[in-house]
Amino acid sequence: MPLRDQFVDRNAFDNWWQDYRKRRIAAGTANEALYALNPLVIPRTHYLQSAIDAAEQGDFGPAHKLMEAIRQPFDDNEITREYSQPGAASSQGSLSCSS
Repeated sequence: MPLRDQFVDRNAFDNWWQDYRKRRIAAGTANEALYALNPLVIPRTHYLQSAIDAAEQGDFGPAHKLMEAIRQPFDDNEITREYSQPGAASSQGSLSCSS
């Protein structure tokens, strides 16, 4: 889903985006520099909970796959792209870590 589509006030986003691009151009900030500083994968709640739910059912495959993506957070490949998206806006965002 495009970043713009994740905002309710798309006009405000458009204004911010134009200003942001102008400042980046003026500062000479390249995309490569930004990508090197920001991981593609972070352990997001919805992915963690999905892996926990599967593990509780005896399926550790999703947990292993998520760990593989987390071990290479700056790499752009099939596995990391799968875990790079934010959760749905309608998701509750709770996480159970019972011991």
